[in-house]
Amino acid sequence: MHATAGALSRWLIMFATLFATFAATASVRAQDGRQIPAPFADLTQVADDTYVWRYRDYVTLFIVTDEGVIAADPIGLTNPREPELYKEVIRSVTDQPVRYLILSHGAEDHAAGADVFADTATIIGTQLTADKLIALNSPRHLPPTVIVNDYMRLELGGKVVDLYWAGPHTGGDYLFLHYPAGRVLFAVDWVAHRRLPFRDLEGTTSLEALTTSMEWIETSFDYDVFVPGHGALGTRDSIREQREYFTDIAAAIRAAQAEGLPDNSDAMVAAVRASLAPRYGTWSRFNEYLAENIRGVTRIWSEQ
Repeated sequence: MHATAGALSRWLIMFATLFATFAATASVRAQDGRQIPAPFADLTQVADDTYVWRYRDYVTLFIVTDEGVIAADPIGLTNPREPELYKEVIRSVTDQPVRYLILSHGAEDHAAGADVFADTATIIGTQLTADKLIALNSPRHLPPTVIVNDYMRLELGGKVVDLYWAGPHTGGDYLFLHYPAGRVLFAVDWVAHRRLPFRDLEGTTSLEALTTSMEWIETSFDYDVFVPGHGALGTRDSIREQREYFTDIAAAIRAAQAEGLPDNSDAMVAAVRASLAPRYGTWSRFNEYLAENIRGVTRIWSEQ
């Protein structure tokens, strides 16, 4: 069985609505003022064999082969039943079982629900991810049993997926996936599409190393579709734009400091906001996270 994503769209949204324990979602406003709820469950086919699954603000993907499925993050924290839904979504596309479950990192929200796939899947991640999940001691957060040190080539059903540890650059346990044949790259939390980084950049130890890692995945891999862990899908340009955001926020903070504005003060935040808003004001979480991003940058500088 192999169905198209479009044919499943209405079924998936109905199924997700029944399956969810809550259904509050973001909405957008139509031109006539009506509130149009955004779908909180959606399946998008981005290549012949590659599908992106979105639940609320979380995004993951799976790749179908003739010998099984390669799936990523189970994203089961906000709704403990979501991993079961994710598994059913995969079954709606193929009869093949999930053979590999790739954890992008050890954050509780992205890794929750791996137990749902443990009957058929080998769990893959970095050693740091394994350490984090072992420390949680949670039956829902199974640690990886196959460890990626720097790089691993995964082959299944004649298809090849490359896994890379981004940790040397980001300071974290992040693993990203490159699927050359599908021209897809999947990277979670340390880069996104036109979305401000999360809060105060926890875990980041060097802006230079972080932007170097972004330049690495921007220029060294062949792909058309960038799949982040949250928000909208992007392209190679998404990586460049976020790299430039870090350069611009750093420059804006330095300019505010040169004017004598105290770090993280309301005056500094206002000055940085005025500098960045023309280009980044429409980005997701701009108003919500800008002040925290500034605190994160000044913290990183103070620790160097």
